[in-house]
Amino acid sequence: MLSTLYAWVMVFLFFATAHAPSILVLLTLLNGACRAIFDPVSQVLMSDMTLVDQRYGVFSLRYTAANIGYSVGPLIGAWLGLTGGNGAFVFSCVTFLAYALLLHTMMVRTRPSTGHRSQMNQQASLASVVKVIASDKALLFYLLDGIMVRAAYEQINTNVSVHFQEHVVRGLALFSLTFSLNAVVVVICQVPISKWAEKKSLLSNVLAGNICYALGLVGLAFTRSWTLGIVAIVIFTIGEILSFPAGTLFIDKIAPEDMRGAYYGTKNVVDLGKFFGPWLGGLAMAAWGGTIMLNLAAALVLLSTLLYRLGLTQFRARPAIIGTSESSSVQNPR
Repeated sequence: MLSTLYAWVMVFLFFATAHAPSILVLLTLLNGACRAIFDPVSQVLMSDMTLVDQRYGVFSLRYTAANIGYSVGPLIGAWLGLTGGNGAFVFSCVTFLAYALLLHTMMVRTRPSTGHRSQMNQQASLASVVKVIASDKALLFYLLDGIMVRAAYEQINTNVSVHFQEHVVRGLALFSLTFSLNAVVVVICQVPISKWAEKKSLLSNVLAGNICYALGLVGLAFTRSWTLGIVAIVIFTIGEILSFPAGTLFIDKIAPEDMRGAYYGTKNVVDLGKFFGPWLGGLAMAAWGGTIMLNLAAALVLLSTLLYRLGLTQFRARPAIIGTSESSSVQNPR
């Protein structure tokens, strides 16, 4: 985590000074690589430092904090960008450096044992991630579910803007509003919804979240006014609040203690939906229009729930062969 943060500092420092297109492409790739490394390891650390019955709440708070950053960060970046120069990149560089130093100080105070560190280092290799996916059907079903949901989710970020522009007066303005509204709803509703969801099973939370996703997408499909569009994005965001932490907690629960880093690393596979979703959604929109495309996305989300259910069934039925500590350290997700 610390190495990645310091690497991020250098990436944004070079972003502020580089001008050659080839260097900018390389820096963009490094930026993505830093996130792919940092996210799963940081989630393992949060899991390590949290009691089992508190993890849903902790992952929910992490998601809320991320959305606060998503809502505030672009505004800061736009303001710094309008002032000219490379102020936004310098700001990011300083922010990552401050975070790295703070985390470094905290890690010194709570440093894990050498044995645990070496165990964590061994589990993060690409080979171990591929082996885990190939050998664990429960994880495979979860990843397929995640890819389908991510593909549907990406319609909000991409093709919905075209749909709004075609069917709603000042549709682009409504589309811009949905981003801010999404973040505001997450910040306001995350805590009360999470407290309710902590008392429910993971399958119940995923099912409720996917139903909200589907209702939101259907609402967006038939949006012809700002009122319906706003109601639809609020419902969709409630689904987001329920589903995202539940998915993270599912990984935490099915992962053997000595392979949790590898399991969290597989979550990056879900981002394949970011690639296929906009492309397939664009093809569907070109062929049948935005209304049908968004209804198909809603059906895809509901269908994905079956894969999640199959993943739970596989987990309950599998023998303890993936990790030696599975039977003693992993609680069966309901």
